[in-house]
Amino acid sequence: MRKNFILIITISILFCSDIVAQKKITMTKEEYYNNVIAPQRGYSLLKNSPVNSSSFADRKRSALNIGNVWAIISNAATLGYDRWGLCYEFPARSGITYRWTMAPLIGAMKRDTATGLISKKFVASGTRGAARFSEEEFQPLPGYDAGIVDERKNIGIAFSDIPESWPDDWPTGPYEMPKDSSFSEPCFPGIVNGKVKAPREAYFVVTDNDAENGNKPYPMGIRIDVWALQYDDILNRNYIVYKQLVRNISSDTLFNVYVGIHDDPDCPEQGAAEWTDDYAALIKIGDDVSGYSTTQDSLLWNFTYLWDGDDKAQG
Repeated sequence: MRKNFILIITISILFCSDIVAQKKITMTKEEYYNNVIAPQRGYSLLKNSPVNSSSFADRKRSALNIGNVWAIISNAATLGYDRWGLCYEFPARSGITYRWTMAPLIGAMKRDTATGLISKKFVASGTRGAARFSEEEFQPLPGYDAGIVDERKNIGIAFSDIPESWPDDWPTGPYEMPKDSSFSEPCFPGIVNGKVKAPREAYFVVTDNDAENGNKPYPMGIRIDVWALQYDDILNRNYIVYKQLVRNISSDTLFNVYVGIHDDPDCPEQGAAEWTDDYAALIKIGDDVSGYSTTQDSLLWNFTYLWDGDDKAQG
């Protein structure tokens, strides 16, 4: 039996989950991963350039830089990464940045055919350095952009306001979004067929089942359509919204599905070893914040915030 699922998540810039608490590390985060974590756990080293295999060869990145929060994202669903420059820079052009990287994080279970029990666990993440067997476990599906990279013109990922970044024809196939779906209308692809919601919308598609660089040893078999919405008006310019459409494209039923974001918030990211003393907290439904009850305030439900431990860095 096959069971498809469709979920959509809207997220803003303030997300927190991974907090590193070491105090005396002087390496950059990339150096720490390559010299400490990777040797200890037998992981592959982070590379300066992607290897030429399967979907890795289609890797592209582009800058969300029309609002007051700037970020560089890749079409492998890695939403920000410091080796490419400042990520989540705020205010724009300030040189101050507030996180290292984030990406979709999907977990689910499948039925064990030998026992009949729902006992096989699967997880996939696109965060660089956090994946277990490759640098990221989501890889881009080809055909969703113009197929060229021109960083000077910001051409890479398909952006709604840069027609030169679009493919000649958007892909079609058995896993494309059904036309009668409630998600058909808000989609950017085409602008003719999908209404644009923001001055700039990015769009790309990833799966976790890339043969060489995907989720190993057993992919979950999911596809994620990702949009990034950015605004330049005075009311909405201080955040970026990401939308994820998650679907099961395998022949197996997925049980106990969790969809979220793996986030590494550095506040600020710049500065020598400033990433070692950053903290975050989650406001759960019903929590009191400084004596103020959030029970009736849904705007604060499941809200995360982050801060710098010593407050010594600029920003």
